[in-house]
Amino acid sequence: MKNLLTALSVTLLFISSFSFAGVEEDRAEYDKSANETIAKFKEEKPDISGKMASGVGYAVFSNVGVNLFVISAGGGTGIAVDNASGKKTYMKMGRSWRRFWFRCKRF
Repeated sequence: MKNLLTALSVTLLFISSFSFAGVEEDRAEYDKSANETIAKFKEEKPDISGKMASGVGYAVFSNVGVNLFVISAGGGTGIAVDNASGKKTYMKMGRSWRRFWFRCKRF
């Protein structure tokens, strides 16, 4: 039993080292994507810069969804920026739901 717990602990540490190894790279990619999105948005609406600066903060998210009959799933990533402190909060989101519908016919 002790060997099993040791093996499990080592495995979890090994896996967690991979999941945290790319955090800085992920954040750099999120920043790049957010900056590109904001630049495109500013091209379409040039007055948005003032509104973004005068607000409490702003957020930029990417979102992808898949619908397969009665099961749907989605997710994405994003950044929320506090204008007062300049602090960035990086987020991941996920969602899933089931849809049921019934069709009744009267004879």
